[in-house]
Amino acid sequence: MPTRRGFIRQAFAVTAAVGAGGYTLTRGHNAKAQKAPKQAVQYQPDPKGDQQCTNCQFWIPPEGGQDMGGCQIVAGEIDPTGWCNLWAKA
Repeated sequence: MPTRRGFIRQAFAVTAAVGAGGYTLTRGHNAKAQKAPKQAVQYQPDPKGDQQCTNCQFWIPPEGGQDMGGCQIVAGEIDPTGWCNLWAKA
């Protein structure tokens, strides 16, 4: 007959194994996800109607007087009036 002590030991062992497994999985890969290439998201330097990078939730404004900004999910320099198929209203 199972005992309460045995149940607690098994529960602790399973919890520890799951936690260690998750730690191993995340440590085995680059923690910083790679950004999508412009070609993959159909990036264009021109807006699509009212949609442009400056009013997208992923837009990163330019710094230090630069003309080009960035994107949280698309690689490379991004034109403020650009557009891609991942555009999402800010």
